[in-house]
Amino acid sequence: MLTDSYLAMERKCLFGTDRPSMAIVCADLGMEEYSNRSLEAWLRECRHRGINVGALGTGTYVLARTGLLDNKRCTIHWEKLPGFAERFIRPVANSSIYEVDGKIWTCTGGSASFDMMLHLIERDFGEQTAAVICEQALVERVRVPGERQRLHLYLATGYRTRLLSERSSRWNCT
Repeated sequence: MLTDSYLAMERKCLFGTDRPSMAIVCADLGMEEYSNRSLEAWLRECRHRGINVGALGTGTYVLARTGLLDNKRCTIHWEKLPGFAERFIRPVANSSIYEVDGKIWTCTGGSASFDMMLHLIERDFGEQTAAVICEQALVERVRVPGERQRLHLYLATGYRTRLLSERSSRWNCT
């Protein structure tokens, strides 16, 4: 995918009438070691100018390196959460699908990105607009930030029913 802008041009936009309302870092694999001081400085400047800043997936690493997540709730994909929490102690990382803490938005990537954008749309344009988008996308509802990333083991494996049935009959539970 090609972009139609570059960082120096975006930096100039911060001072004009066409400045963005949100800047989002979209990232995937390999972000643990990625560093771009110009990008990090631009993100800090965005926040300084009151612009919402967000991250999808491992883009949360980029925001953490800028210091923008210090003492803020955030999330990252469950596979990356242990390493992230060990490396960065100031962000308040958790396992929800997305987090909104003030003007900082983070999500785990994948379908959680859609949920977070629906939340933003609902906030800015109302519940009805978000509902119409859900209907078009064949999505039942907008998931809320506190929802878990992963299914409970019993939902993913189907073992809960069998195990509970065995135990309930042994213990005479109904």
